[in-house]
Amino acid sequence: PGYQAHNLSHQAALPSQQAVFSKNMLHHSFSSINSDALKSPSGKMKGPSVSMSRVGTVSYNRPKEEKTWAERFVKRGRFEVFFGLVILANAVFIGVQTDLEAQLGTFDTSTAMRAVSATFTVIFLIELLFRMAAEGLSFLWSSPSVIWNWIDLLIVLSSLLELGTT
Repeated sequence: PGYQAHNLSHQAALPSQQAVFSKNMLHHSFSSINSDALKSPSGKMKGPSVSMSRVGTVSYNRPKEEKTWAERFVKRGRFEVFFGLVILANAVFIGVQTDLEAQLGTFDTSTAMRAVSATFTVIFLIELLFRMAAEGLSFLWSSPSVIWNWIDLLIVLSSLLELGTT
């Protein structure tokens, strides 16, 4: 009997009243959730959130996954700028090294040149490890820049091999 009376009163309502009635029921349902249980220690919401517009439309917002320290570090602009400058410096170094070798007529590089080359190799290895830590398994398989990741990996591995043989 109570269900029928509730159902009849709902059907008899005007369309605008139905929207308000439905919105009030949804608001009542969601307001009974203990929001403190969904907050992290920092006070931010850690679970999904539900929001409702004035016309009664309910939208569900999925929480964004927390980024790891490596993702936050790699996605910073300073990281990109720093390694861009290192790449530029390495290109200049390779040009100077090639010019010196051409002038001397020998490919025997000095200890200082080998040390600088080894330093660049270690820096690029560190960059590669940071990016691998940030992207996880997708680094070599499903990353948007998977081709460049493979190229970087091959260059670093060949540089390490060259470093180990000299």
